[in-house]
Order: sequence, then C-alpha cells, then structure tokens
Amino acid sequence: MHTIALADNYPPIRGSISSLITNLPGHAVSIEADNGYQLVKQICCLNKLPAIAILDVQMPVMDGVYTTHFLTSHYPAIKVLAISCHNHPDMVMDILSAGASGFLVKDNLSGRLLLKAFAAILSGNTFIDETINNQETFLSLTSRTTLPNTWHSDITEKEKKFLQLSATSISYDQIAGLMNVAEASVYNYQKSLKEKLGFGSRHEFMAYAIQHGIAKIANYTKCTHHHINQ
Repeated sequence: MHTIALADNYPPIRGSISSLITNLPGHAVSIEADNGYQLVKQICCLNKLPAIAILDVQMPVMDGVYTTHFLTSHYPAIKVLAISCHNHPDMVMDILSAGASGFLVKDNLSGRLLLKAFAAILSGNTFIDETINNQETFLSLTSRTTLPNTWHSDITEKEKKFLQLSATSISYDQIAGLMNVAEASVYNYQKSLKEKLGFGSRHEFMAYAIQHGIAKIANYTKCTHHHINQ
C-alpha cells in the first residue's frame, strides 16, 4: 500500500483528487492539508512517512515550491508530485529545481494519469504532464538537488533549518513546533544568527535564505477555476 499526502488549499479540488486516489488499487490518502505548513506539521507526527506528497504549487503560508524544497531537504524518502492549473515552463522548472519528481496540470488529472505518475516517480524517474512543451528539457533535470555550502561555515544545522522556515509566513511558535524545540530556542537561533550574520530581522533572514539557496519561494497568479477528470 502506497500512502499519499495531499496539500491543496481549494477543498473541492482536494476532495476530487482524494477520491481519485481512494479508487486506485494499492493507494490511500494518509494526510490532507490546506497548505504546506499543515502538511509538514502532520508529517512530523507520523510513525511512517507517506511515499508521495502531492502539492499544489500555489498555496498560502508555505507554497508548493518552498514545501518541496523543505521536504526534499528533510524527508528525502518522500517523492513529490506537483500539481497546478498552470503549465508555464518557468513554474515547472521552479518546482523541479526545488526537488519535485513530477508535474501534472489539474485540468488533465485522472486516476489513470495519477497511476502512471506514481509508478514513474516511485521508480526514480521524472514524470511531466504531456501538455508541457519541451518535455525533454525537464525530464533531463535531476529531481533531487543538494543545498550549496555557500552560507557561513559556523551556521549550525538547527540555525539553517530556522533560516529555511523564516522564509515562510508561519509564526515563530509554529517554526518551533516544526523544529520540535521550545519557542525560546527559536529566539536563541535568531540571536545567534544576528551575531554571526550582522542582521536579525525576519525579512533579512528571508532574503539571506533565498539568496544562498537555503530556501526557495514561488509566487504565481492564483487559478480561477479547476477541472478534475473523474
């Protein structure tokens, strides 16, 4: 049985996708979430990780690109399948560069297509929706990316994770929850990084994280309508 984590902030679409998966033999939805933060929070509490995370590229709080980057950095066993109502090449490039193993357009979703995508990415391959132009370019990308060692050498792994999460709109107490530390520890990371980097505001941390490849953010025009093939 392959378990699936699903994040989409539009309930009707999320429900339709969940129904499609429920009807697939050997697959089940273990998590449903409105955004990337809710999905990661639930994953942190699981004894067994889902095999696949289906992420809408455009979500509030933690978007699909950021959530993909976070999952592939901290839960590399989870394969990420991105979905969107757009098929713009830049969007596909962003999500694959963040670590996704596949990309599907929502208008084309069906049980048969999901099965094909699941089989491909679980086998270590990349799966791109056939409506995307220049598929060969995207299929040649390596789906797993390594974070560059371009930050200060004395930044700890905990501080790096704090910097990643600072690049979202979640609060410091929510960051503490995802890091499984007390909120006071988060403020200690902030203080330590201020001493090491010479700045300490959240906006400055966000800019540093993005500039140094520690975090990735996407911001696209929201879809106005969706269609799922039942």
